[in-house]
Amino acid sequence: MFHMYPLAQIEFVNQENFIISERPKKQEDKRIHASNYFWRTHTKQEVDWLEEHDGALFGYELKWSPKKVLNAPALWSKAHTEAKFEVIHPKNYLDFVVEYERVCVSSPT
Repeated sequence: MFHMYPLAQIEFVNQENFIISERPKKQEDKRIHASNYFWRTHTKQEVDWLEEHDGALFGYELKWSPKKVLNAPALWSKAHTEAKFEVIHPKNYLDFVVEYERVCVSSPT
């Protein structure tokens, strides 16, 4: 039986590992043919997860406090002006790692 636990119940290190291990599965399921990377400078600016596909670059920062507003690192934004950037947090991580459909059940009338 499969159990989905709230991400907040998983330790911080395991949260990032979970996201990084599950994202390629969604890429495969959705047939997203991506090259995956991370980005970090000598001054410790970083982007946790990069995807390059369909001629575009996507950067994702994995943070566990949705209250903390994050922008892309300055050097990243300067070097990759066309890239998209998004913060993945407890309120949106499921959309990032799993494909699910909402099932509506109607009662007989």
